[in-house]
Amino acid sequence: QWTPYNYRGRRGSLADYVPAIDVRLYKQKWFVQAGFRYGAPQYTREFVYSKDYKRDTFGTVQSSTAYSLKKTYYHQVPVSFNYFIKPNWSVGAGVVYNRFFGAVSEREDRAQLTPTTDSLIGKAIVRDRNDSLFRSSNVQLLFETQYQWKRLAIGARLAQGLQPFIYYTDAQGRPQKQRSSSVNLFVRYELWRQKN
Repeated sequence: QWTPYNYRGRRGSLADYVPAIDVRLYKQKWFVQAGFRYGAPQYTREFVYSKDYKRDTFGTVQSSTAYSLKKTYYHQVPVSFNYFIKPNWSVGAGVVYNRFFGAVSEREDRAQLTPTTDSLIGKAIVRDRNDSLFRSSNVQLLFETQYQWKRLAIGARLAQGLQPFIYYTDAQGRPQKQRSSSVNLFVRYELWRQKN
């Protein structure tokens, strides 16, 4: 789900498009590619991953604070093997190593009016960089295809999580986990190539 906030929790997502760098090793009809992307956003469907309750001395709920995940950020290192099925068209597969950088969540505060009703006190977008619920790293399987014309290439990448990126407990007290998945469209420009 798209959200217009950057990794600082502020409105504006221009920082989501920091260019990545890639290095390739060519060998006739195939090539190996590795890269690095700083603070790459990972969009996700929204879900509540944390909810805290404040109770009075009799154990009655007085207020609650819930955190709904909007977006996560990772430093990414993709490595892939690619094959030219046509002179300028390649397909490839590999893995992406993700290192957790931060998350953007929506905090919702509510006050209990009666045992069956409550009232919304406020909402805010917050940045979360150290929550213990998020795994510090995870790995995704990637598939990608691209078409290259001279120095310019356009393509698409599908990444599917092999490991959960978060463990949490839902409102019913059941343990839950989520895996990430994404589709990226990209444009690449070749800056330099060593000639044989």
